[in-house]
Amino acid sequence: MSSSIRFVPGALAPTFEAALRDVRARSAEARAAAAERLGNTAAERLGNAAPDDSTRAGEALRTLLEDPSPEVRIAALDALGRLGDGRAFEAVLACLDDPHAVVREVALIAATSLGRERALEAVHAALGGPHPELRFQAVAALAELDPGAARAPLIERLGDDDARVRAHAAEALATLGDEPSTRRALAARLQDPSPEVRSEAAAAL
Repeated sequence: MSSSIRFVPGALAPTFEAALRDVRARSAEARAAAAERLGNTAAERLGNAAPDDSTRAGEALRTLLEDPSPEVRIAALDALGRLGDGRAFEAVLACLDDPHAVVREVALIAATSLGRERALEAVHAALGGPHPELRFQAVAALAELDPGAARAPLIERLGDDDARVRAHAAEALATLGDEPSTRRALAARLQDPSPEVRSEAAAAL
């Protein structure tokens, strides 16, 4: 699956307690840095993190999903995906309707990280939905989460209006194994107007 988009903080990340405080900071940059720091709590379970730190981090991050800054919402979604707290799944799923395209994209990445099988319904909906960035992410998610049922929907996405989605569908189909209907659909994309699509189709054949 495609890697998620991450906020890059300054040289000194805030401490855990400072990050909890900074989710209410005036500066969007400080709030995004706080989200990044809180998302690291899962890795710190192996170190010195207190048992309830992940719970406190998850609660703070969920409040940032309604932040007015899209950059903060992106950082919070990415952090929740890394934190791995399934309690955030429904709140993350609601961000698929965000007005900002990158927020929607990172929301689908985070939802598949948190819910996996629970996210399949959202993945299928995104695959046929109006937003190309969600269709792009849904292609890879479906191939990973439900490869047995992914072939027909991914062949259909080879005809997507968006060249990035078509190319990604060709790439994903290559992971599902050889099959006559797949070969025919990929061969037809060798005449695609997009060089990226033609390249991915050729590589998949």
